[in-house]
Amino acid sequence: MVVSAGSGNSKIEMRKEVAAMSSTADVKASAAKLLSRSLVNLKFVVNKPGSTIEGFYSINGATEVSIGTLNIPQSFTKGKTLGDGVTGNITFAGIFATHRSAATSLTFSFEDFKIEPAIVNASFNPDSLNSSIIQRDFISGIFASESNLLKPKVYPNPLHKIFNIEFPGAYTGKITIQIIDQLGRINEIGKYKLKPGGSNIRVDISTLFLRTGVYSLMIHSETRKTEAIKIVVL
Repeated sequence: MVVSAGSGNSKIEMRKEVAAMSSTADVKASAAKLLSRSLVNLKFVVNKPGSTIEGFYSINGATEVSIGTLNIPQSFTKGKTLGDGVTGNITFAGIFATHRSAATSLTFSFEDFKIEPAIVNASFNPDSLNSSIIQRDFISGIFASESNLLKPKVYPNPLHKIFNIEFPGAYTGKITIQIIDQLGRINEIGKYKLKPGGSNIRVDISTLFLRTGVYSLMIHSETRKTEAIKIVVL
């Protein structure tokens, strides 16, 4: 799964390669998108018994979209035995940036990468742990920000022309706020300085004349990772 940042033709692409070879049937891709300065979340759902992998993406906190499903060889998930001849059933997954066959480099910021089991059966039977209960793994790479700490709150949401952003006490320093639409167009809201102990910012977007729809509120901070909050403009 890659973010292909071609000149004016950026897209999300999922490609399967076996022995460094792939065909058109091994590729699933989105339509062209504007991805510059965007927060992109990529996710794989691996179905081991079914030998399939499905790719998902979301941009700037918007609704997650499936890019499609590919069949994969069992060798992708059954694991390997390491060189010591003892450690077995090892499968590797990773995340990296590359600019193939290009003279200049591209810079990406990888803030999170994780693999999680997904429980697909409601019932629990200890004897079936190796069969039907744990069937899928999530492989998720997030480009930008995801935090388990308290996050800023937007209210009201859905909103009209005016809304508030409430920042927890842990948020301090200078921030920049933007609103990005589904096409990647950026509306600059302003720069603010947060006070220790918590802050509340009142935002007036009446002069932007935004159409009804879903937008991403981006909060860029000098001291924290970028936050993306989904907002609905009525």
